[in-house]
Amino acid sequence: MERLTRAVPGLAMLGSYRRGWLAPDLIAGVTLWAVLVPQALGYATLAGLPAVAGLYAALGALLLYWLWGSSRELNVGPESTVAIMVATVLTPMAARGGEEYVSLAATLAILVGLVLLLGGILRLGWIADLLSRPILAGYVFGSGLLIISSQLPALLGIDIEAGLYALDMGGLLRNLDQVNLTALAIGLGSIAIVLGLRRVDRRIPGALVVVVGSILLVAVLGLGDTVAVVGSFPAGVPVPSLPSVGLDQVLMLIGPAFAIALLVYPDSVLTGRSLAVMSNYRLDANREFYGVGAANIGAGLMGGFPVNGSQSRSYVMLSSGARSQTANLWVCVFVVLTALFLAWVFEYLPTATLAGVVMVAGLSLLDVTDFRAIYRYRRSEFWMGVFTALAVLSIGMLAGIIVAF
Repeated sequence: MERLTRAVPGLAMLGSYRRGWLAPDLIAGVTLWAVLVPQALGYATLAGLPAVAGLYAALGALLLYWLWGSSRELNVGPESTVAIMVATVLTPMAARGGEEYVSLAATLAILVGLVLLLGGILRLGWIADLLSRPILAGYVFGSGLLIISSQLPALLGIDIEAGLYALDMGGLLRNLDQVNLTALAIGLGSIAIVLGLRRVDRRIPGALVVVVGSILLVAVLGLGDTVAVVGSFPAGVPVPSLPSVGLDQVLMLIGPAFAIALLVYPDSVLTGRSLAVMSNYRLDANREFYGVGAANIGAGLMGGFPVNGSQSRSYVMLSSGARSQTANLWVCVFVVLTALFLAWVFEYLPTATLAGVVMVAGLSLLDVTDFRAIYRYRRSEFWMGVFTALAVLSIGMLAGIIVAF
């Protein structure tokens, strides 16, 4: 039994769980659910998948990270930067949103998980140091700009194809006469409300507020035929299963899986380390390979896409008073209830609202603080960060990171 609990930290946590932690974990779980649901839906569409795939990915990731992760507060689930990398990889391989595309995304998540598990077996915790601070700063800034530009069509209500790495700005400008003013008003209003509520109190789940508000707006005013909506989906939770793809497709995804894993791991472990320092405990960097790897496998088996440790949601979890990963178990319960009983409400959720939620996430990545600190420390590393951002914008996220590295 001792060997089992050492191998599966989640079981060990249950054995030492204190009754006084239950209420704080429950409150943190409700708060985190309010933030996660709109983000998961938005990031799934960013990845080119049906919105509900974000809920499925979150469900598998939350449960399996709880079993094998070492952080008490880290929330692993859909993230904007990884979502756009998924779209970059899969767009040339299949039609966005189709069954084949969904299967490829799930396969990619499982492969990312297997790569990370291999890293744990080989005890490669030191690999996080290979991605220097300037490269990560440039990657984050460049991906923020890509995320914002990718949501412009949904925000404006224009139906155009996105390019392989970034938005076709020429196509957007040629179709400005087709702007849906209602969708634009909803999208800009969503951005303004989320940013405004952040200034009032960052604990207010602004994304959930605008999602609920826009659903009521569309339902009451009958705008379902005027603006594009997410659409309802069959109520229920999928049974975990392996995606149906060919061996040739699996082989094509191995390289991208390594690249995504190389970014997912250090991003997650750096967030986990900062949380551990604030809560005065030690994070096991090698154990995180198993935790984040298992989370990706869980997301893939549920029909989702690759996931990552979320800095924003993890700090929400910490600030909400969470004492353990049990808070994420409560999030699982609420996500299941959402998928079972609230599927029909998404028939009234405007895609412009999700575009606004995702664009706010992109705006939060445009932080020049790191660049200022790097500039004061060493000019050559500052220009490396700028180069990485430009490479990501010009040749794509994967190729840009490889060139910078």
